[in-house]
Amino acid sequence: SNDIWNLKEDRYGNLWIGTLGRGIQCLKNGQTNFETIAKTIKGLEFTLDMFYDNGDKLFVGADVGLFSIDIVTGKQEKISGNRSKTQKFRQQFTSSVYKDSRQNIWLGHSKGLSIWDTKKDTVYYFDKSNGLCDNIIKGIIEDNHQHIWVTTSNGLSVLNVEPDAKGVLKISSRNFSAKDGLHDNYFNTHGIYKLQNGDILLGGTEGFTSVNPNKMAEKSKPLAKVIFTGLSLGNTAVQVDSTYNGNRLLKRSMEQTSEVTFSHDDKLIGIQFTTADLINADKVRYLYKLEGFNNQWLPTEKNKIEFSSLAPGSYKLLIKAANSDGIWNENATVLEITVNPPFYLSYWAILFYALAIAGITIYFIKQTKRKHQRELEQQRIQLEHLQQINLNEMKLRFFTNISHDLRTPLTLITIPLQTILNKDLEEGLRTKLGIVYKNVEQLMSLINSLLDFRKLDVGTETLNLKAGDFVYYIEERCTLFQSYATDRNIKFSYTSEMQSLMMEFDSVKVQKILFNLLSNAFKYTPDGGSINLHIYKENKNVGVTISDTGQGIPENEKKHIFERFYQAEQSEENTGSGIGLHIVCEYITMHGGSISVKDNSPKGSIFTFKIPIQKVKKEELLQNFEIIPEKKTDEKPVLLFVDDNKDFCDFMSESLSEFYTVLVANNGLEAIEKLQENNVNIVVSDVMMPKMSGTELCAQIKTTIEWSHIPVILLTARTAEEYKIEGLTLGADDYLTKPFNFDLLKLRVDKFLDWTKKSHQAFSQKIDVAPSEITITSLDEQLIEKAIRAVEENISDPDFTVEELSAIVGLSRTHLYKKLLFNLELARLGWLSTPTGTTRQLLLNLVGCIKINPL
Repeated sequence: SNDIWNLKEDRYGNLWIGTLGRGIQCLKNGQTNFETIAKTIKGLEFTLDMFYDNGDKLFVGADVGLFSIDIVTGKQEKISGNRSKTQKFRQQFTSSVYKDSRQNIWLGHSKGLSIWDTKKDTVYYFDKSNGLCDNIIKGIIEDNHQHIWVTTSNGLSVLNVEPDAKGVLKISSRNFSAKDGLHDNYFNTHGIYKLQNGDILLGGTEGFTSVNPNKMAEKSKPLAKVIFTGLSLGNTAVQVDSTYNGNRLLKRSMEQTSEVTFSHDDKLIGIQFTTADLINADKVRYLYKLEGFNNQWLPTEKNKIEFSSLAPGSYKLLIKAANSDGIWNENATVLEITVNPPFYLSYWAILFYALAIAGITIYFIKQTKRKHQRELEQQRIQLEHLQQINLNEMKLRFFTNISHDLRTPLTLITIPLQTILNKDLEEGLRTKLGIVYKNVEQLMSLINSLLDFRKLDVGTETLNLKAGDFVYYIEERCTLFQSYATDRNIKFSYTSEMQSLMMEFDSVKVQKILFNLLSNAFKYTPDGGSINLHIYKENKNVGVTISDTGQGIPENEKKHIFERFYQAEQSEENTGSGIGLHIVCEYITMHGGSISVKDNSPKGSIFTFKIPIQKVKKEELLQNFEIIPEKKTDEKPVLLFVDDNKDFCDFMSESLSEFYTVLVANNGLEAIEKLQENNVNIVVSDVMMPKMSGTELCAQIKTTIEWSHIPVILLTARTAEEYKIEGLTLGADDYLTKPFNFDLLKLRVDKFLDWTKKSHQAFSQKIDVAPSEITITSLDEQLIEKAIRAVEENISDPDFTVEELSAIVGLSRTHLYKKLLFNLELARLGWLSTPTGTTRQLLLNLVGCIKINPL
């Protein structure tokens, strides 16, 4: 193309040519053919300006934006703003592009300048409102003093760029025109160039001007100080000491005036001002702002500011000026302006209105409120008293009569139901009858609550204190809720800081207290929640806390929930009678205690009741000692299940727990610990396990005298006969292959346990036990042989004791007792109770014992 607008030579000697309409061409060093640069990005056709940064980047200004070209790789990129995409250039049309020594990229538009600080990735804007001669940019260049020279269509601007302490660029402008010696104020596009000696050439329509920047040192012109020169009101000049609408505005000349007061109806307010620079008055620029109305600095072309009207209030007019060199005086001239409101809107008037309205309102409100309160209070007292008496009496009489009438038919329903449920029934029928029986019990409980409430109301309820273990009593009642918690997947836990606590308390009332609180906790706790009961001792009181994760109780209702017939807001399915917590509170008060409720975190409630600890007298303790039941122990056989698969262990534990007390271990070492801590009746173990295999565990059990009597059943997935032979050789009593039938495993376990039980029953009926009737292991044979020798050697010693026998065989009296209890049930017959003849006779009966496999 012949429309060439730019020529740039890179460091390799290649010549880059920018055309208007044909894009960019390159003449390689040493070649004669022009190479057109392929356009990978749309917009490079009309090249308005180019700048080469002496490296690998060529910046191109086009009619649609700024582009960069890598002269080595040819990579092209369009740049519309900063790298972080938070700021855009003022205009996409880019007629001039320049990169200064600070790495700032200057872009010239028809609307002023865009300055991109590439180090801070910040874009600044500079135009005529900031001090530029004109917004139409013709050329940009930097001199040796790092000043930026910008030619426009109406003069020359020399910009000084300095970063502040925070790195923000501060830009000031010095403007020059034909009055300063330039040929013309209009410059040609790109008509600016810096010579090697630093001089700047400026090209215009009348030729070019050469400027030496070193001789353009800034003259020490004074800063422009704004001076107020006049005031007008309604297009009429205001004179000193003259009045306007009865108001004297100026007491002295405007030059000496710092504040002016106007009336609310003053219109067209005009303020004139100037500076001392009268020679270059056309180059002086002004900015003003009216604080209280608009806090933004606004430019003005005239030496006058006019306001059509101002609302009542206080304002501050600030005006600052820039001298002919473009340097701003930051010390603005200030004029205080006050606009008085009309009398009826003055501060005193408003205050009077407010006080009057407040006084009248308060007076009427108080009088009306007092009158209504007196009337309502009288009516409320009368109505509440009558209603309470009548309603309570009717409720109590009705429910008491109904309760007595319902007890007999409910009893006639309950007894036949119990008889039917004790029989063998079809499972579906049993479930339905169980639901009927459960609801009959619930109805009976409600009736009993009503009768208890009637007793409390008429004052016939009394305490029946008896001595007992309070901790054990609470624990036993908690177990009744365990199955219900399991059915609803509720985590129900019981903890106590004491093993036992002997004290006097009314067990019937404590049970009703506990059942009421726990029933409410289960009622309002959703499935999957948690309930905890905790017993603790505090000074001379015993405390019980019941916490749940239910819906909780609103703060404004907590103080009312222990009142009779009071019911907090609740869903329809959780409605109650409103007397349960009242009965609880009354029973606790009868014990001399207290009850409170607070929120649980993150949700739910915590009920806490405390009753005094009444010590038990010695005679009462002896009298009631046999009444206090012992804590029940689980009489189920103890089965130890060993497998490294935890899910399988959990499944087997759940399946077997109905028939046995199941202990679980995940390897042989854990199983050894369980054996040391518990009295195990049978072991079922997998073979392949980490740390200690099942065969190693079996060998350990069968070679340890304390455990050698325990039957061992091995489970494995290995079906080869040699593995079964290995297990049985090591002493395993049985061997099952996975997958196995659950009923078959249970049958094998029951056979072993049944055989042991029958052997004990057979021995328990005899004093003379034949050796052939005893089933023992080789270790047991060695033990008994050692015992027989010890007895024979000490047969003439009348003081020979069981403790001495235990020391000889190498077992404690406890372990010796367990061995004989398991194999012969000797302890049950009292064979260890006599240390001489009986022991000798019985041990002699063990001679010739042999091994007999039960299965």
